[in-house]
Amino acid sequence: MTQIDVSPLTIEQRIELVYLYAESNRNAAETARRFNVRHLGVRQVSPQSVRELIKKFEKCGTTQTQPRSGRPRTATNEFCARRIMERVRASPLKSTRRLARECGTSQIAVYRVLKEYSIRQCVEQFHRSVVQTTTV
Repeated sequence: MTQIDVSPLTIEQRIELVYLYAESNRNAAETARRFNVRHLGVRQVSPQSVRELIKKFEKCGTTQTQPRSGRPRTATNEFCARRIMERVRASPLKSTRRLARECGTSQIAVYRVLKEYSIRQCVEQFHRSVVQTTTV
């Protein structure tokens, strides 16, 4: 049994679907069938997916993913991240709660910065090694 790829469609595949839709006399079911026959082992598309892609193409004039709306993150901006990283370098054993209090931001914002810079794992490993050496 072959494994089917479930990753999102590439730009080229989306463009191909638009062309196939035009060739299939604007028939989404026929377009999906022809695409799926051409691309065995790749993510299979449904007629509904074809209709949604065509609707987006007709509305926006492109098949690319559009930026989503929403409030940008302000707690994890560059200035805040730099301030958190300076404090971590100065004292790597501080908790996220204490760092948040000192930096005037939320604990989750501190966690995001540490995760982004892959620091949390290093700090936890360092902390474990310190605890092990002091208990031995």
